[in-house]
Amino acid sequence: MGGARSWVLIAVVGLSLGVPLAPAGGKSPEADAMDAIVESTTLTKEQKLGQIQEFFARTPCWWSGVLWRLEKVDPVETRRIALALFRVPDASRLQRYEVARYMLGRRLGCSDEQQAAFRLEYRTFLIDAVLHGGQEEFCVPRTRTHSAVGEYAAIAGPINSPPGVTFEDIADPRVIPVLIACLSAPDYVYGEQRGDVVRGMPGESTYRNTERQCIPCALAELHAVDAVPVLTEILFTHHDYYLRESAAYALGALLPPDGQQELEARLRRGTIEDSPPPAGWSRPTRCFLFPYGKGLIRQGVDRGVEYMSLVYAQQPTERPPVPSSLMALRERLDVVENLVSPRLEAFYDELLGQPPIRDLFLFNDKGVGADRVEEAMTPRQALDRWQPEIVKVYTRILAGIRRNRLHSLDRRVAEIAEQSNSREMRQLSQEFLAAGHQ
Repeated sequence: MGGARSWVLIAVVGLSLGVPLAPAGGKSPEADAMDAIVESTTLTKEQKLGQIQEFFARTPCWWSGVLWRLEKVDPVETRRIALALFRVPDASRLQRYEVARYMLGRRLGCSDEQQAAFRLEYRTFLIDAVLHGGQEEFCVPRTRTHSAVGEYAAIAGPINSPPGVTFEDIADPRVIPVLIACLSAPDYVYGEQRGDVVRGMPGESTYRNTERQCIPCALAELHAVDAVPVLTEILFTHHDYYLRESAAYALGALLPPDGQQELEARLRRGTIEDSPPPAGWSRPTRCFLFPYGKGLIRQGVDRGVEYMSLVYAQQPTERPPVPSSLMALRERLDVVENLVSPRLEAFYDELLGQPPIRDLFLFNDKGVGADRVEEAMTPRQALDRWQPEIVKVYTRILAGIRRNRLHSLDRRVAEIAEQSNSREMRQLSQEFLAAGHQ
């Protein structure tokens, strides 16, 4: 993995653990001290390694930051040190998770065989932790987010997933009963920290549990049909919107055809049944048809393409902010990236022919909204700022049309070639039409 991805990993781990983050440049005295050791011209390599290792005792919840400095001095020695730390019997699980994430995401001069051997060691450690005490650890209010069940589920889910390991590496049906039981875990109570991953004041319920949100994704990967009843209940009654979204995805991946029809009929009614979510989080249930459709496509049911429509988007359909539209588009294009299906014709036709997405490609500032984050920005300024991303998204759409040989959509591309206020969009469209889907 590249350095940028690794710093994202360190940042996410650090925020979730509530520790002072300090990339190179220094944001804490500890980081500045370690950086000074790394950059020293008088210390030998051995002295640097020795002095930096002393920070493991000083920063018990930020070992990844120490390892990052060690790696700058000697990657191979860093791997040896990290492996020894992972194997320390009295090290906390929190520390072992952090070390494992670092080792999985970094090569550290090791061979493919060595990396594969560590993935196997990590699998054994993690599954054992889930099976022996994982439920008891998870199903109580906690002030820290890292747990055995949470680490396991994160590998299947999009939230804080560690790099360098896939769910195939750790799939084990024995954990299914534990995961199902953990769906009933309480919300976190954060008594010690606040930050990007925390909503609510210290000591107050956050109405969410980010580790719990990934469990349905893991159940889908495990083909856990026994989880369907509890996932259905969560979808229609739970207060955590993101857990409901994950449950919808898992049901799309797990339900047989007769069950699919019944669930879709309930979701299409668009009502909140039983207990509604807290104020500010209410969404009509038809919005869950998008993650549900993702699950269908994962199961090989291309009918899920119907639910990629922006009709099922959470954003408002009238002049949504440019970055919100781009996010919705990227989410959907990621799902259909390699799909070949005649059902995609309607999907791409909607994107190129219907506002407000069509207005993005026409660079029509009367059909889009400004960036909500920067309220002083006009729609025209938002289009100019996000033009590179708009071009990337449009290029992906053209690639999908070409891959599926959807010649009927040439008329839509021709409209953009003729009417777009962006010279780059016109040129891309003209080149596409000239190539003739080759």
